[in-house]
Amino acid sequence: MNITADGDYHINANIGLSKSVVYLTGTAGGATFTLKVQGVALTDGVITADSQTQVNHGKDQRLMLNVTGGSGTDVNVSVSGVS
Repeated sequence: MNITADGDYHINANIGLSKSVVYLTGTAGGATFTLKVQGVALTDGVITADSQTQVNHGKDQRLMLNVTGGSGTDVNVSVSGVS
């Protein structure tokens, strides 16, 4: 998924899994990226561009990426289920 603006983006389809690895690559453009589940930020959820982060989001939960301050942002996000 390519993200170029502020907003909330559903990024996983790993229903049945409780952990995922989020890969974020590209130009942050000063944006802040926070991972959320059901609108609540995860304590291990702040990520940066050109990084990968493993998150425990709970079984059958949709993982969401919140982008703020995204003027000039051009990042690609991919998610792989772990367990």
